[in-house]
Amino acid sequence: MNPSPSDVAFSRAGASRRSDSVVVSASRQVKPDKSEHEKLLERARIDFRVVHDYEAPWRPKALEEIDFVDNLKHWSQSQIDERAGRPCLTFDRIGPAVDQVLNDARKNPPEPRIAPVGNGADTKTADILQGLLRNISHDSQADTCFFTGLEYAVKIGRGWWRVGFEYEAGDTFEQKIVIKRIPSWAAVYADPDTQEFDYSDMKYCFVTEDVNQDTFKKDYPECQAANLADFSGTGDNVRDLWFPNGAVRIAEYWWVEIVKDEIAMLPDGSIVKKEDIPSQAVPIMQREVERRVVHGAKITGVDVLDEWVWPGPWIPIVPCIGREVTQRDGRREWRGMVRPAMDANLSYDYMRSKQVEAVGLAPITQWLVAEGQLEGHEQQWSEANRKAHAFLTYKLIDAEGKPAPLPQRVSPSVDISAITIAVAHAENDIKATTATYDASLGQSGPEQSGKAILARQNEGDNAHFHFHDNFARSLRHTGRIIVDLVPKIYSEPRAIRIYDPDGSTREVKINQPIVEQGLERIYNLADSAARYNVTIGTGPSYASKRIEGSSAVIALVQAHPEIMNRAGDLVIKALDTIPNNEEFAARLVPPDVAQKNDAENPIPPQIQAQVEAQQALIKQLTDMLNQATDQNERERMKIDSQERINAQNNEAKLVIKKAELGMSGSSVELQHTINLLKQQLAAAQSDKEAERATAQGEPVAA
Repeated sequence: MNPSPSDVAFSRAGASRRSDSVVVSASRQVKPDKSEHEKLLERARIDFRVVHDYEAPWRPKALEEIDFVDNLKHWSQSQIDERAGRPCLTFDRIGPAVDQVLNDARKNPPEPRIAPVGNGADTKTADILQGLLRNISHDSQADTCFFTGLEYAVKIGRGWWRVGFEYEAGDTFEQKIVIKRIPSWAAVYADPDTQEFDYSDMKYCFVTEDVNQDTFKKDYPECQAANLADFSGTGDNVRDLWFPNGAVRIAEYWWVEIVKDEIAMLPDGSIVKKEDIPSQAVPIMQREVERRVVHGAKITGVDVLDEWVWPGPWIPIVPCIGREVTQRDGRREWRGMVRPAMDANLSYDYMRSKQVEAVGLAPITQWLVAEGQLEGHEQQWSEANRKAHAFLTYKLIDAEGKPAPLPQRVSPSVDISAITIAVAHAENDIKATTATYDASLGQSGPEQSGKAILARQNEGDNAHFHFHDNFARSLRHTGRIIVDLVPKIYSEPRAIRIYDPDGSTREVKINQPIVEQGLERIYNLADSAARYNVTIGTGPSYASKRIEGSSAVIALVQAHPEIMNRAGDLVIKALDTIPNNEEFAARLVPPDVAQKNDAENPIPPQIQAQVEAQQALIKQLTDMLNQATDQNERERMKIDSQERINAQNNEAKLVIKKAELGMSGSSVELQHTINLLKQQLAAAQSDKEAERATAQGEPVAA
């Protein structure tokens, strides 16, 4: 079976092992002749020239913004030279506003969500993909990658990260998907003709790195660029763009080729390529489709160092856009939140420098004294403006011997009110251009109530929401790239670790039959035909919802303490910062709730049938036991009643016999006693009959 372009690996991270196809790594491909390399380099040089010239007006602005906010280079060299000897103070008023936006995103990062959309996709497999996506992000420390890109988007308007794959370890052939950061905003040159906001349609892209020539010679001693003395033979265009300042520019050159195929639908509903139509089948319909094949090469201006084919339809370089601005000529540039506030911050620096200068140039405070009044104490008074003397001594008479007034301090008036007003205006300008006010930075303002403060903070959040929204779009495209890669990288049976929303981990076996709850199923991540959609949730992340939910639960329990009696276990589970909270919660479950929960646990059908059979047998045995017990009880009651009746009869007969013989009492009394004993005997016989009827289940006569 011939390998398709998606089955061809790129050499630094070859494709995953496949049981149904042949994988060819870049190192095993037949090397093209020199003319093919020359064509590739010529095309790369043309593409790089186009994108370099397109971005040339924007890149100096971006560099100026980075210097302003990160390196605090607010004053130009000409301004510093012009103010030689005068204060040139620098105050970072934009950096905290930038940090406010970034830290807000760090607290509540959006998360791609995977949902099945048909063709064999199912919800449980989508959950496995979701957990795998979290594991990839955690394993790659993707938060660092993402927020590096977002930081540049907020500062200068555009940042980047990338998706790739590598071997799990040095002694295995299993591979994993990884997310890598691109630390330099200036390293990426992307197709200027792309139309999609997430650059998913870009046709080519460069990721560059400039290394000095000595380092390049050590790494690539056989290459042509390592043996060039001054690069003069390469031509001006090549020398300026590919050998800047004597360094060697190495670039990953990615490009897309559009391959056209014809597909057909067969009578059974299956869709195949035109060349795969069975000879006896008559297709229902046919049409032409386009397929994107992504190629890559590692190059210099004169060498091809490596080549590969990427197993996916998108170039795996993802942009994060701050704000896209279209110029009059149709050319696009990118802008963050730094440039609009630069003039306001510089105005603040200038006015504060002027304020310090005005105060610093004010004359030193002087003393007004009479002549001769400080005689003998001149040293002490000359130090009065520099040292905190405990006392100052003076004479009560002047040089002429006349009484002298008390020495007085003469304070010069320095009017800086206009400068102070200008400083306040510049400060307000900074707040307006960054849309970051005192409440957003945690400072006190005119707001009095908590609701008013939250409202002002929400205003600042809304002003910066486009950064978060664009960030979510980039994460969505990242999720699409990963979901597309999963069938190629995780194609063999193996066990993977996934993350659940609450942060717990579990191991799942994929691409092999497993038994869950008595049923056999397969999590088939290698099925490339199954389609899954990637979206971004608009609500807060799981962590943010958990924190908010914990606060709400605490407030609810404080208002209604009786909740702990019926839902104490749920309250403890919501407070997951408590150590061993699961054990605490288990001990607080009400007994009736525990029984109900046990009854609601799902039981596989096979186990359920066995349980029902055992329950039927138990019921049958219980009925038999009850019947035996009732029979024994009736026999015991019969024996006891007969014994009591016999005893009473014997006693009554004895008494009657004695009475008839006249052993005691008068005749009237004896007759009365006999009649009473006869009544007792009759009652005893009636009781005997009632007990017999009860034992045999017969009705008892009144």
